[in-house]
Amino acid sequence: MTEVSSEIIHLLPGPVELDQQVINEFNRSPVSHRCDDFNSDFQSLRAKLCRFVNSKYVELLSGSGTLANDAIAAQLSQLNEQGLILSNGEFGNRIISQAIRFDLDFRTFTVQWGEAFSAQEINDFLDHNTQIRWMWAVHSETSTGVLNDIDTFSEICRKRNIKLCLDCISSVGIVPVNLASVFLASCSSGKALCSFPGLSMVFHNHKIEVSTHIPKYLDLGFTLSENGIPFTISSNLVYALLKAVESMEDPVPVFSAIKENSILMRMVFQKSNFKIINDEKISSPAIITIELPEHISGVELGKSLGKRNCYISYNSGYLVKKNWIQTFITRNTSIGKIRLFAEMLSAEVGIK
Repeated sequence: MTEVSSEIIHLLPGPVELDQQVINEFNRSPVSHRCDDFNSDFQSLRAKLCRFVNSKYVELLSGSGTLANDAIAAQLSQLNEQGLILSNGEFGNRIISQAIRFDLDFRTFTVQWGEAFSAQEINDFLDHNTQIRWMWAVHSETSTGVLNDIDTFSEICRKRNIKLCLDCISSVGIVPVNLASVFLASCSSGKALCSFPGLSMVFHNHKIEVSTHIPKYLDLGFTLSENGIPFTISSNLVYALLKAVESMEDPVPVFSAIKENSILMRMVFQKSNFKIINDEKISSPAIITIELPEHISGVELGKSLGKRNCYISYNSGYLVKKNWIQTFITRNTSIGKIRLFAEMLSAEVGIK
């Protein structure tokens, strides 16, 4: 008989483990998005988010991180300039597919999943494609765990007068992120920021003008012109995110704890003799991606752990295809739960 844990162990990249104070904020009675008190708190949230990543502006949208990336694509469609999209995993490829849907003019630069980008190779590519005026990449590539280097991207773009756009959905809240030199960057509430899913955001450092060509819901300029609240937005999600962000106002010990717990989680998989896809030196401390041996099904292992209230990532299409599983560590992932996961994993795969 399967032993069910009395604790729920969240090791997914979303939904993630939530602090009780965040849950309490979400459970408040909803208020109008037009009332003065809500507007004041909403502007406080925007200011705190901007300080957290060193950005001048942020626009919040009701939807997932993919919506934020669509809003970025919509802005890029207004430039009438050629761009470059970098991809070293599933979510870099997703950006490419979104750019195609917006009929953007762009080139692609790809490397193998699990590999980091070489500054020299990017520069060599740009030397032969001098017309490129914007570049778009994923900061933390969730599919493999590779943490691409913002500083490298920023330096390349600064020297060449290229606008840098980033998907920071899985990195803001896990590692220090400085968006001071970034043109546009996406993020979401339900991953590393440790709140409920349902809000996404686009950070920017320039004033965005209202467009007559972008659908209104995707028009960041229109959102900015309406002081960030052009349409109905869930006060429950806003207050939950505000509480989550407030709990990160001293991020240094938080980032340190995530890193320490990442080392412990890697030890769990190393003891199991599983192949860790992502090299620790180039990876986000949050994400560990495992390639399972052929005799162990990732889908079956994930389902079996789920029956015991332990949730890992295994059911996305790319994970199923490659027979990979993943764990995602946030500031709410305790050492005790990692140890409990280790015990469950050992029992499932017969490790002594």
